[in-house]
Amino acid sequence: MFRLIALPLAKPVIALVSFFNFVGNWNNFFLPFVMLPDSADYPVQVGLNNLLAASPLFNTSSGTGNQIMRPELALGTLVTIVPVLAVFLFSQRALVSGMLAGATKE
Repeated sequence: MFRLIALPLAKPVIALVSFFNFVGNWNNFFLPFVMLPDSADYPVQVGLNNLLAASPLFNTSSGTGNQIMRPELALGTLVTIVPVLAVFLFSQRALVSGMLAGATKE
């Protein structure tokens, strides 16, 4: 009964909670930054922050040791955004159907 009645009705809520859970875990910055001892284990967001901190374009006190140009920074930003966009596009149908569930009369 749960699979036939309650689960189809709860599909938008499950999609919304799953999407927020993924985005929250994907954008987690502070906990891995503090807890992980090795920089090879850092997630993408912490690595992007390290890349920005090493770039003289965004941090004038970093010196000129690493010449990181805008295309590399744009690629790093796209790598961090694309998975969230893909999960959103995958769950968009369930999210929109939940929003419009009571709006139409059949």
